[in-house]
Amino acid sequence: MPTELSIYLHVLRLLSGQSLAPEALHLAYPAPADTREHVRVFAPALVQFGTSYSALRLPTAVLALLPILTADPGLLALLEPHAAALLARLHKLPALADRVRHKLLHLLVQSEPTLEAVAKALSLSPRILQRQLRQDGYSYQQLLDEVRRELAERHLREGILSIKDIALLLGFAEPSVFIRAFRRWTGQTPGMFRRASY
Repeated sequence: MPTELSIYLHVLRLLSGQSLAPEALHLAYPAPADTREHVRVFAPALVQFGTSYSALRLPTAVLALLPILTADPGLLALLEPHAAALLARLHKLPALADRVRHKLLHLLVQSEPTLEAVAKALSLSPRILQRQLRQDGYSYQQLLDEVRRELAERHLREGILSIKDIALLLGFAEPSVFIRAFRRWTGQTPGMFRRASY
């Protein structure tokens, strides 16, 4: 049950003194076995599960005319700059692809960075993570390859770890699989890249 969205709707109803009727409820998770409570709380909204975001849609015409019973122009003047500053900070949050790369860097050190593990770390379902990445022009495999390539090149330049150790560190089952992947990324073997870096 989307508690936050039900609270928002309740607060809007309290502030306006009106029984607002939402048009739609979008939820970024699969439908549970029993959806009766969702339908009851958000009626007459059309409830949609598995969307790319969670949101409650209200008619814009209603919102434009909505009186706030406790409106305070003085308080509005005080809080508006604060809200604008928070929104500006929100727009500086890293894009999803950058957040996925960051999680991959951490997961590669600990375990195999599966799509499921990254999605869980970002509080998303694997399907929604893939969909949102696709909308931004990326794929999970593409980002994983980018992170692995960047780390592989760094370790090869440093010259401390063996190629076998680098392969294991980056989650490859066998050095031969790593060598094939590295050749695909760069057009050369790890050994050739290392020699050219000296």
